[in-house]
Amino acid sequence: MLLDKAGDSVVIPARLHMGGSGVHLLCRDAPGRLAVLVEGTSEEAILSAAPNVAVSMAKALPDVREHIVNRIIRRTAGVNALISLEPIPGLDIPLLLASQTRLVLRIAAVYGRSMSISHARELLTTMAGSLLSRYLGMQLAKLVPGLGWLVSAALSAVTTWGMGQAARHYFEAGGNIQAPNLRQQYRRMRQLAPGRLLKRSADQGKDHATEPNTESWPDDVKR
Repeated sequence: MLLDKAGDSVVIPARLHMGGSGVHLLCRDAPGRLAVLVEGTSEEAILSAAPNVAVSMAKALPDVREHIVNRIIRRTAGVNALISLEPIPGLDIPLLLASQTRLVLRIAAVYGRSMSISHARELLTTMAGSLLSRYLGMQLAKLVPGLGWLVSAALSAVTTWGMGQAARHYFEAGGNIQAPNLRQQYRRMRQLAPGRLLKRSADQGKDHATEPNTESWPDDVKR
């Protein structure tokens, strides 16, 4: 039996090599999707195997909430860097806007705040300025083939990381940060972004070493 409907436990065979045979249901990320916590397995390993449960896991585990939110921010910054490698100026702006808006909404959900898409975009504008001011530099960089595309990707990652960190501070403070202070926080985080992102890239090998083998996970858990 994979899921005890009357209780809250999932029993997984030991052949999964996940550090133990007992898996306990932690929370639900969406109907039919399970977030699991395995005895003896780090939250980083679980998130590597099932990244879609990050928000639910962060809400349920205050002790590692900041770590998980930082992970969400890093992953979004990486995705946006890839999006910005697209060489034609302007084509990536809708995707970047959608990704950064979703990032704010996910961070808000972690801290128990309900927020509309329009409100999330207003928050982004408050901290980082208008769409023109946010994306002008990276779009101009695309005019230089090759190197300019890389510069655009780097700017996108730095901007996204700064937005995410400013949003995290905003929601940690219960939304009680005035607009000038929020903008200052965003600028400060943006300045810190290159060093933090490069340091994390250098440490990624350690994360992969802890990833569990999920080839034989039952379908109920993989979804």
